[in-house]
Amino acid sequence: MKGKLAEEFRANIAFSGVLFIALQAWCLYKAGGPQAVALMLNVVFIVTLSSGIRSISQVNRRPRSARNWLSASANLGLAMALALLIIVAHPTASIRHTLFVSLCASIGASLSDSISHDVGIFDSAVVSITSWKTVQPGQDGGISLLGSFAGGVSALLHAFLAYSLGLIEAADVPLTTAAACLGNLADSLLGSTFQQRGLLNNGTVNFLGTSTAALVVILARAL
Repeated sequence: MKGKLAEEFRANIAFSGVLFIALQAWCLYKAGGPQAVALMLNVVFIVTLSSGIRSISQVNRRPRSARNWLSASANLGLAMALALLIIVAHPTASIRHTLFVSLCASIGASLSDSISHDVGIFDSAVVSITSWKTVQPGQDGGISLLGSFAGGVSALLHAFLAYSLGLIEAADVPLTTAAACLGNLADSLLGSTFQQRGLLNNGTVNFLGTSTAALVVILARAL
């Protein structure tokens, strides 16, 4: 089991994906120090581990390709853009804080989406988020009670980690969690509609999901 998991771990990220993550780490380090890098690497590790466990299981096993820079940018690209904005614009303390909460929420949305999908694969009661009809586990736009619970818990733990690292304040934990969950929800809605109709690909859906999480934070703090 350990050998198979290690093999899946190595095969899950392509070299171009590793390069993108390295660039992402540099941007986060310049914007928020080693704590921001630790937050991102924790998400990368958990998502890779979760995908590896699902892949070597006998549940809904299907061919997949390693995550390249396009896949990495779809999930982490917005966070890198926010980090670059902090580096270049030198915003005021208040705006910088909002941007960092948005950054944490966008990464949390990517984590929540991946975990809810990987865990939801093991739930036989999967329904379409738009029609509520039973669908196959792993189908775009499919949701389950088990997957949704796992996604929500992962978003909450991610927000607490961001707080423990000093990236956000304790009062920001509920907003960061809620925004990440809403980003995951937006991902499912887009997957069930535009992606299934061939109007959007998976990478675009993932990017819009993380963008939704960041936008929720910005709007909530602006009100």
